[in-house]
Amino acid sequence: MTELVHADVFFFITTLAVIVLSVFWAVFLYYAIGIARDIRAIVAEVRSASDTVASGVERVWSKVSGKRRAAKKQDEE
Repeated sequence: MTELVHADVFFFITTLAVIVLSVFWAVFLYYAIGIARDIRAIVAEVRSASDTVASGVERVWSKVSGKRRAAKKQDEE
């Protein structure tokens, strides 16, 4: 009979441990999903900013390289 009581206690404690771990896992996933969403938003903002910077640099580069070509043509004449 005592073996049956020990088995019941073991299964009761194991059940509680599984429930507690499941709750912790669910809370962890909830926060992890929130963090992943925040990271996605930050990456989108960084991409947008880098596209803006790249287009600005491209415009400046085209103006600078265009002026250099015009200056070289004037020097040759």
